[in-house]
Amino acid sequence: MSQVPDIYAVLQGRTFARTLFRDLADQEQAGPGKVRATCPFCTGAQPPHGHHFVYSTDEPRWWCNATGRYGDWLDYIQESWGWPFVEALDFLAKEAGIELEYADPKAKEKHQAARRKADIMETAQEVFREALTAPAGRPVLDYLEERGYSREDVAGMELGAYTDQETLRSALSKAGFNAEEQKESGLFGSEPWRRTPAWLTVPWRDQGGRQLGFAC
Repeated sequence: MSQVPDIYAVLQGRTFARTLFRDLADQEQAGPGKVRATCPFCTGAQPPHGHHFVYSTDEPRWWCNATGRYGDWLDYIQESWGWPFVEALDFLAKEAGIELEYADPKAKEKHQAARRKADIMETAQEVFREALTAPAGRPVLDYLEERGYSREDVAGMELGAYTDQETLRSALSKAGFNAEEQKESGLFGSEPWRRTPAWLTVPWRDQGGRQLGFAC
């Protein structure tokens, strides 16, 4: 907890609140340093249709005028995204460029592994997106176009193509992921779909946008 003020200080200087709450609907200025939006916790409230969530752009805090619920950025990530405290803190520290200090070496190892798992999925996502517009991914793109998806739809949905394992292995190795990390990622195997020349990939993310895997 001793690092939280330092993390917040860095992120406040980068107007991080706008980034953290960017997905909230119907945002409008509610006074100096305050933004009102549709509440993610009670969107069905009447009136005014759940539009009573307020966050500060000057401080790391938010509150709901309808229920009295309030908290800081850590509270929001835990309550809205469903992340455990340590993962929420790790996320904010990464955004701030601050290395967390762990009292328990095992906890540090566990959360570094979780971060690496998310990073390897993001790298794979870039490989798949590039493959979709390459010759090997053409069957997947043709399929999407036949179904009526525009290029804008494809980009917005972050769709891609898994064309071959060797291209993916090469990209992951260049990105610094070792053989054990690649094996544990679940991106490789002998299942039939991974032996097929090209498959449509759809990223699977949690509420916080963290990449967890793919549907293919």
